[in-house]
Amino acid sequence: MNTECESAGTGAECALASLILPNLILPALSKTERDDPSIPVSRSSIKNVFTKIDALLPNFAYEFINELIKLNEAKNINMNEMVLRSEKFVSSEEYFIKRSEFKELNVRAKQLKLILSRIPDEIGDRKAFLETIKEIAAAIKKKTRRS
Repeated sequence: MNTECESAGTGAECALASLILPNLILPALSKTERDDPSIPVSRSSIKNVFTKIDALLPNFAYEFINELIKLNEAKNINMNEMVLRSEKFVSSEEYFIKRSEFKELNVRAKQLKLILSRIPDEIGDRKAFLETIKEIAAAIKKKTRRS
């Protein structure tokens, strides 16, 4: 099955597009719902609409955020960096495998995501960045050794 994402871009763009809804849009809607419950529009309805559209058109959330960036003339925003940074704030529990034999793998995956989320902050500091790369390699090595 050829999805819009597969035909429209590279694998990296598709991976990035798949993270926009769960990492940026849904958490933002949840935060606004918690911060200001007086707004009459139901965020859960908006979440459902975004989720359904994203299932039908995998690039929709990505294109939506890109258009918001263009409308606000925010030219210095790097979508990859934004998604990487968001990993430390987002719970990915819904993607975890619930069976007990995968408990350690889920923990290690979460730890690896936290390490990866530091890359945008540390890429300018060569020493810190190299330490992060070493941590990533060690985390992957542990994960593959136990799998």
